Amino acid sequence: MANWVCRDFSSIYEPIKRLCGASYFLLKDGFAKNPLYKDVPPLRYLKPIAHEKLGLNSNECMYELVNEIEKLRFW
Repeated sequence: MANWVCRDFSSIYEPIKRLCGASYFLLKDGFAKNPLYKDVPPLRYLKPIAHEKLGLNSNECMYELVNEIEKLRFW
């Protein structure tokens, strides 16, 4: 799993620690809801969207974009 974040981004892990993980657990047979969460939305399975407007494509490796840094200057 990977993502792009702002330079001054900071993760907040306290709720995940307090609730013993995320709202879903990935098990051998699929996903299971974490019973410590009260309101959990259903899982949705979506295909990635190509962002042509930004010059990005969903079948490009995000790590290779460091060689095309201008594509990441969309702010």
